[in-house]
Amino acid sequence: MKRFLIQFCLIFSVFAFSQNAEIVVQAGHSSFMSGTKLDETRNRMVTYGGFDDKVLKIWDTENGTLLKSIVFEENAHSIDIDKVNGKIFLGFETEIVVYDIQNYKKLNAFKVENCRAIGYSVQDGNVYLITGQYDQGASFYKINPINGTISTAGATAYPSDGLPISVEMLADGRIFKFYTEYQETFFYEISSGQFFPMQNPPEALFNNFNMIYFDYIDATHVKVVRYDAVNQKDMWERVIVTEKMDNDNQITDGQVSITPNEKSVWVAPGKSTLIELNADTGEVMGVIYNKNKKSKLISDNSFVYAQEVPQGEFFLKGRYIKFSRYKVNPIAQFGHLLHKNVAIDFNQSGQQVDIAGADLNNRLYSLSANVSSTQMTEYQVKSEKSYANTKININPAKNQLL
Repeated sequence: MKRFLIQFCLIFSVFAFSQNAEIVVQAGHSSFMSGTKLDETRNRMVTYGGFDDKVLKIWDTENGTLLKSIVFEENAHSIDIDKVNGKIFLGFETEIVVYDIQNYKKLNAFKVENCRAIGYSVQDGNVYLITGQYDQGASFYKINPINGTISTAGATAYPSDGLPISVEMLADGRIFKFYTEYQETFFYEISSGQFFPMQNPPEALFNNFNMIYFDYIDATHVKVVRYDAVNQKDMWERVIVTEKMDNDNQITDGQVSITPNEKSVWVAPGKSTLIELNADTGEVMGVIYNKNKKSKLISDNSFVYAQEVPQGEFFLKGRYIKFSRYKVNPIAQFGHLLHKNVAIDFNQSGQQVDIAGADLNNRLYSLSANVSSTQMTEYQVKSEKSYANTKININPAKNQLL
């Protein structure tokens, strides 16, 4: 067995924003992240876990410190933020809840029915929402977050019976992108109130409606195209070399991010490589290589953030990591990865507590804690034995399975 020690310098952090100090455990989400938003002005990242997690987390983007975790009883279908006023919106089935991104206080809650997705428009200051039930159609509304007034949105009706799986704001708050359960993609333009179906939706959209497309060439080559949708012509195309792609590593949504100043395009077409392209010419500006799979890219003008998914993690759990330009090692990580136990064993001797566990991928680990130190050990076990239904006992001091 090979032993790995993980430093727990950020396991607990104390923040004294008021007279009552708060201890925040620096842990990631226990399931996949269904929503991630970046507030560059306030140096905040907001993440929300999936239906097995139901936790809203607010992070400091400077150093990856978890500032606040808010646990909910119900699952939020989607989240969005108001970067101008520093608000977080969570869309639950029966209400839209508003939080302050800096002091974490609940500001308001608006009652709705059968809410399936929400999105905040910086152009008109309204929260847009899709309501409906599966196989019974959907309706499109907007709500004024100041007074709670709800009204029908759109000059035309919502164009599909399929409920949205995801909603994304594009083009500086002028366009909503809807992706439905029927694998349809629609754009909604705020100013005209019109829906536009997209048979070949882009990976990303510029403010002038130029689009970024990927064209898969072969296992190690991808063509990136910037397309002018208004004049219907290619602005540039660039073939980039990436590591070998396979069935477990196809190009998926969230592998492109345009910087806010629109000078760069970050792409992650392969398993590990992050590539920065000049947005005007398509030239490769630099490359970051990091061994784990990347997805759900977001970027500001100085850094790029990616969800890191460990090898063998088929539930797509992971954490965000922050990279500066062309440095292999991340400069910040947002929380520690969590193990989803299928078997666990405890042992206490005096003031020391030992915990041994195995997760769904049959990975074994132990955690030893006493008044002076904390140590976690992960084990490389060359065995096909499943520990899911057996009693586990690990001696951390000797690094042995008993």
